[in-house]
Amino acid sequence: MRVISALVILSAPLLALTASASTKEDIKVYAWPVSEPKPQVLAEITYDPQSLTASTKKYHQIQSTSSEDLVRVGLYDPKTTDWTGIVTSGSHFESKYAKTIVLHLDHEGRPFYVGFSASVPSKNKKSGEKNNQGFESLKVVLKPPVQGPQPHLNKPVVLNPEGKVDEKEPEKTFIQKYWWVLALFLVLQVVSATGGGDK
Repeated sequence: MRVISALVILSAPLLALTASASTKEDIKVYAWPVSEPKPQVLAEITYDPQSLTASTKKYHQIQSTSSEDLVRVGLYDPKTTDWTGIVTSGSHFESKYAKTIVLHLDHEGRPFYVGFSASVPSKNKKSGEKNNQGFESLKVVLKPPVQGPQPHLNKPVVLNPEGKVDEKEPEKTFIQKYWWVLALFLVLQVVSATGGGDK
């Protein structure tokens, strides 16, 4: 019994380590120039949907793309030939741009859509020179699912036994409730005013 509990205690860190390593998954993002007959692998990415971290295993420069050419960037399944992605300019793949791929994840942690952006490097404030480091590589961002706004529902409608809505009478104002008191007061004032003049 002690031997079994000792083995369980000693194997717990190893089990935790393998469980955390097993959440990482690999995916290929493809680039498909409009002028080309088939897509080519743009990047091989390893991502962890639980910690929302990703890294680029390999980044391949697109071959035979002119700056005027349009390039589709996205997910491609060679078996079913399903394509999901966006279209961008071929000039965004030049080395002067910083490139970012955004993987949109579903509720199960699988990518269902790809976003792509390219930006011009910013100038270094101290030296005034452009920062051109590492633009042959690729930055990867993971976007988890975001729950949309929920409607604010009112109280449910209560029906009477006949199946109709009970309509309550609207609240009456002070004059609607006590008009007869005001009318009696005015009548008394008129009577007392006329009765006092005869004497």
